[in-house]
Amino acid sequence: MVGAYLESFPKEADSASVNYQLADLLLENKDFGEAAKQYERTAYGYAPHPQSAAAGYAAIYAYASS
Repeated sequence: MVGAYLESFPKEADSASVNYQLADLLLENKDFGEAAKQYERTAYGYAPHPQSAAAGYAAIYAYASS
């Protein structure tokens, strides 16, 4: 459901932050593959933002955990 929201409003100012939170929740629930995809999207699918680097690193961590 949140993913559909983010796809509908990709240029909203808070979309990258919300996507990062979604990825965090997926990681917390041990859905490593989907968390990695969402971290990657957060890192590279939006204009540069304060969480870009952290999301890139988290994607690597999530992929390694899966």
